[in-house]
Amino acid sequence: MTSFKFVCRENEIQEVISSLESNVLVVLRSQNNSGLSHFLKKIMQLLWKDKSACFYIDGESQSPLSDQIIGQVAMFSKDDSPTQNSASKLLRKTNKGDLVFSVVTSCLYALDVVPVFPSIGTIANSLITSIKETIDTDQEHLSDFKTEKAVAKFCELLIRKHIKNIYLLIDNSQKLKPDEYSFLSLLVERYQVRVLFAFNDSYFLNEAELFSKLPCTNGQVTHRISNVSNEFQRPDDKLIEALFRCYGKDFSSEIIVFFDRHERNIHVIMAYVLGVPMDITNIDDQMQYLLKILSVLDCPVPSSLLFKILRAENLRSMEHSDDIFQTLCNKAVELGLLRIDSQDENQAQVFALNKRIFPEGALSINYIEKQKIIVDAIAIMDLEIDSLTAPMLEFAISNLEHDYTHCKRYIIALSRIQNRKNRLNLTNLDKLNYFEEAEELFYVCSLYYNRGIYDKPYRLLQTHRNFSRKPKYKIAQALISERLHIDSYVHKLENLFEITTDREKKCLLATVLFVAYLNSDDSHKYKCFFQHTSKYYYKSFEVCKNYYYLLRNVTYYMEDTPTAISNYEKCLSFFKAKDPVNYNRTISNYICYLMRYDSNQHARKFLEPISEEVSKILEYNDPAYAYLNNNYGIYLMRYTHEDPSVYFSSIPYSAGTTETPYIYAQVNLALYYVRKNPRLALMTINSIENHVHRTPVPRTKQFYAINRALIEFANGIFPQNLLDDIINKPLRGDATFAQALYEQYLSNKESDNALSEEDFNAMSLPGYLFYRYFKAEMLLSDF
Repeated sequence: MTSFKFVCRENEIQEVISSLESNVLVVLRSQNNSGLSHFLKKIMQLLWKDKSACFYIDGESQSPLSDQIIGQVAMFSKDDSPTQNSASKLLRKTNKGDLVFSVVTSCLYALDVVPVFPSIGTIANSLITSIKETIDTDQEHLSDFKTEKAVAKFCELLIRKHIKNIYLLIDNSQKLKPDEYSFLSLLVERYQVRVLFAFNDSYFLNEAELFSKLPCTNGQVTHRISNVSNEFQRPDDKLIEALFRCYGKDFSSEIIVFFDRHERNIHVIMAYVLGVPMDITNIDDQMQYLLKILSVLDCPVPSSLLFKILRAENLRSMEHSDDIFQTLCNKAVELGLLRIDSQDENQAQVFALNKRIFPEGALSINYIEKQKIIVDAIAIMDLEIDSLTAPMLEFAISNLEHDYTHCKRYIIALSRIQNRKNRLNLTNLDKLNYFEEAEELFYVCSLYYNRGIYDKPYRLLQTHRNFSRKPKYKIAQALISERLHIDSYVHKLENLFEITTDREKKCLLATVLFVAYLNSDDSHKYKCFFQHTSKYYYKSFEVCKNYYYLLRNVTYYMEDTPTAISNYEKCLSFFKAKDPVNYNRTISNYICYLMRYDSNQHARKFLEPISEEVSKILEYNDPAYAYLNNNYGIYLMRYTHEDPSVYFSSIPYSAGTTETPYIYAQVNLALYYVRKNPRLALMTINSIENHVHRTPVPRTKQFYAINRALIEFANGIFPQNLLDDIINKPLRGDATFAQALYEQYLSNKESDNALSEEDFNAMSLPGYLFYRYFKAEMLLSDF
């Protein structure tokens, strides 16, 4: 690690530390190219004392805030004694299968030029304990682990151990992802974490936008935002001279004129101080080519790949050994032109251009030279595509846009990396429209299916009918048709169930078929899953490892409350500490059942503790279980005085997916409004009328009609036409419910009284959203 040197800035240091010690939220504005990042790391060093902990957060980083905190504690612990620092001990493990080890190492990243910290054993031990206490996955589902939970627990333990203050210094605050806002607010409000937001002075609008969206800056805590009065500026004469002295260089005041021409850019100053040639022509040809390669690739490159690209420069370089290239890279690192970004899994060094020191635009690369580097790099990358990093794959994709077949290989490789990390970006995937290999088609279709997008994979299947005789094609087609409610999807699933012999796959097909029956015109057919003599009887799959997906689906339709609750608890037990996404999805379904049977004392006993668990889950919200927001909103609407509108509004409408979740959430929002502002409720339900008319799902139309009738009635309109439809097409064939609802309206019409809470509950039908599916690859894989 490069030694950390720092000079001057005494006034700025005092002002920033004073602001942080007396305020929770502090804003520091700075000029660009002023040395702010280095300054913040010095502040971090000074605040790691007096029983305080401080972390430098780069808002521009691809790593989440929580990962950066875990990664820094691990990095600061590397040189500590393993007998006193459990993080240091963990990093020396030989058993790489350890879950905590996997979490910590996945968060490690390169933080360029940081101070050396004294022993932080107490801090690190608290972190490792926090991860152990919050980890709720197995290795297979490790990417689903919320590191935010571990960091929140970490802050809790630090407070218990009398750590006086916890600080976050956020550099490039204008680049902080909106996804981080709620977690950052949680740290501030719950653990009194003090935060410094550093903004470049050219990003004023981004600053205003951040604070308008950051929950902890709204309402009662707004007064806690403080501004550091003086802007952080580029180096003055005194600081420039001190930098020369610090690095043992002779200083002459005449050099200031040169730096003024470069607007006192700190990177130009440091390049001069460190002896980095300001003119690329003063660097030898071999070094120039190394820099050009890293400039063109614009991402960290492991030495194993970099040396091969260097070797391809010309006939002379082909004869060079790895030792020669290693010496070249080491020299570039010494000059400050390169930085060692990290080590890859094979312990090879990973090099990157040091953009902080090397002046931007100093490399002049002509078109021919750039194209040669691109061609050489991709030719070498072709041979090891499965071991490339995401940035390297993105580089190849950006340069292969006119070579579809070649580019497709890189897009699929990138999707595998992103999918493992639950960070799939569909932009590149959307470019794919033709596949020579059936397995590629099925893989891409499964990625879309898992993310609730069905129109694109449907079109892909339609254009690849040459694979239609393959069993996996028929499975993919049935799964996607069922979600779109088209193409005789029930019949397709029934046929697949009949011809499938593998019990695990048969169980999964039964899981989907049950839902297909619920959504079909003949919704009574789902009852065959409860008949002992039926081939679909749910308990006949009890020995299957996939049984709990089926059990989760059928349980909501059981009237025996103790049995249903027992089933949900079995499902939770199966997913607990192994698969947090499916655990949370099961909780989402479970709370719906408990609300449906809230008149049952046994169910009511479970409702409050489950609702409390839901509330904790939603502190770390995730699109993977977004329906939980809708269902928790219903709980708040029915059992509390809290405003649930934010939860209902969090379910978006997306083209190409099933429209049902959005319709249900908006109807629920209208139900919340109807008792407070009937006119607004009518406007809300009117806004989704076109979506309802287009849906092919009968149940959705019936659900809409039942609730629209109530909203029209609350607005002084007797909904005769809607009631006629409800009688003629009763929900799930329940004529008794339809007739009782009709009589309720007649009774209220005659009494002309305002709707009571009892009337409202009897005449409304909240729209629960259920998780009924699994990852498509479970059916499309070879068992």
